[in-house]
Amino acid sequence: MIFATLLLGASWAQDPVTQGEDPSLDAQLFRPSIDASTTLWTDDSQVATELSGTGRVFLGWANDPLVYVDDNGDSQELISNLFALDLLGAVSWKGVRLGLDLPVVVRSWGDEAGQSGLGDLGLHAKVRILDHDRFPMGLAVAGGASLPTATTTLALGSGGFGWSVELIADKPLGPVLLAANLGTRGLPEVQVENVVWDDQLFARLGVSYAITDAQGLSLDVGGNLTYGEMTNPAGRPAEALLGGWARLGEDWVLRGGIGTGLTRGIGAPKARAVLALAWEPAEQVLDSDLDGLADTVDGCPTRPEDLDEYQDRDGCPEPTALRVRAVDEGGNPVTTAELRLSGGGIAEGGTGQLETELFGGSYEVEAAAAGFKTTTAVVTVPDGKPYDAVVTLVPAATTGLVTVRVKDTDGRAVAARVTLGEEPVQDTSGGVAFAVVEAGDHPILVEADGYHPVTQRVAVQAEDELVVVVVVEPDEPEPPPRVEVKRDRIDIHDSIYFETASAVIKVESHGLLDEIAEILQEHTELVRIRIEGHTDSRGGEDYNLRLSQDRAASVRAYLIDRGVAPKRLHSVGFGETRPLDPREIEEAWSQNRRVDFWIEERSD
Repeated sequence: MIFATLLLGASWAQDPVTQGEDPSLDAQLFRPSIDASTTLWTDDSQVATELSGTGRVFLGWANDPLVYVDDNGDSQELISNLFALDLLGAVSWKGVRLGLDLPVVVRSWGDEAGQSGLGDLGLHAKVRILDHDRFPMGLAVAGGASLPTATTTLALGSGGFGWSVELIADKPLGPVLLAANLGTRGLPEVQVENVVWDDQLFARLGVSYAITDAQGLSLDVGGNLTYGEMTNPAGRPAEALLGGWARLGEDWVLRGGIGTGLTRGIGAPKARAVLALAWEPAEQVLDSDLDGLADTVDGCPTRPEDLDEYQDRDGCPEPTALRVRAVDEGGNPVTTAELRLSGGGIAEGGTGQLETELFGGSYEVEAAAAGFKTTTAVVTVPDGKPYDAVVTLVPAATTGLVTVRVKDTDGRAVAARVTLGEEPVQDTSGGVAFAVVEAGDHPILVEADGYHPVTQRVAVQAEDELVVVVVVEPDEPEPPPRVEVKRDRIDIHDSIYFETASAVIKVESHGLLDEIAEILQEHTELVRIRIEGHTDSRGGEDYNLRLSQDRAASVRAYLIDRGVAPKRLHSVGFGETRPLDPREIEEAWSQNRRVDFWIEERSD
């Protein structure tokens, strides 16, 4: 059995109680902390910044804190049971705490008659150096003095002045707080036969776990080492206390604990129990990230916990392990796919999957692979456990749909034979033909009885749905020429058509421009031609001017591409400034939208 034992010499062996005097030493190993928030014995580094005060009443019971054993092995209980109060008070301000500890012996029992009275009054001060909420660990220094105010004759007072100095360090790890105290204590020297009780090295270790912000558990282990009695078990007392606390409302805290001695040193009891009621108005609980966990127990006080039922007690959000895979419509992996994730990485080596860690939220994934459409998908990553996402790729289209409508010059449908590319289109009745062709540039040949054949080209892109209108002219009578060379101009009996609000020449005007190119190559006497662009009056003047210039330039570029020497052509745009018909009606607008060709120089 572990209990505190006073090992005395032969002179006490005869009758230590009746012949000797009770030693003038304080046999209380445990003295409660004045302001530790989560432990019973071990001090922490925290000190309130604002002016505040606290008060605590500790009621403690110790069994056999001081037992005498003579040389024959017979024991005598100098203190068998002890009930004591510790009245504690403290005032804190700007990281400095001043405290007072008044021990009261409620009643003691032993082989002598029981006693009651005061113990040695303790004065304490603590200064915080590092705040563990702002630095990797907390650090403080503390010091104290004890006054010889004991009124009992038992070994519960030192009989003189004492002092102490200690270093305090602590480290919060989420809901866990680790604390350590190391210091030295000066005491009046007491010679008790073969035991010298004087200056000591002391240490305490404490750990607490906050079950919630208002309750938790703790474990304290502490002890003393008398400098002159390092090899004497009596001079090496040690004790452990298992405790807990619960906040009762905003101002009151209930604490309690049980413990036992770990060595046979002076003051280490067989058993100890403590119960305390404290008035400790709650400081403003800081929850900087508003995740419901106070900064004091929050491992990441500036980043909110994601509360996803996955490691939620540490106060830190955890990224989700994400894997994104690319598959085809049958669910088979597309191993050549390249995956890009906004805010993430890029799949390497063409493995067709991407692995990373992300916090919960929506992210955009782009997947690209040869033979498939580039696909963009939104992946919503949940908070918590690893998550798999799949991006399905669909085959890329390689064909387009072309509809050919054949009409005569009066706009009536004409039944014709249509050849698109190398293959004739079967369904040409009603003047409409359909064909699905591979993407690319294809010729269109339209042949109809009684009409001149027409050839033109169409550019088809994948997934295009194009409608091409082919106008056929009757064989007889011979239609007037669409292009005529006059003395000062080249007349065209047709219009050059452009895409709406664009300088892109429509396909149906390519034939007309081809004829103009042939005329210019035949008539070499036409040295210099001015190509004029004109618009109707709709739209802004500046816009129409630019559009007319661009369209004239587009016609010039087309003719050059068909073999006309660039030096023979120049282009100019007049916008809406030279209308043929000033009326504001559709018929006038149609006439005013035109391209004119003027002969500026002739060699004949």
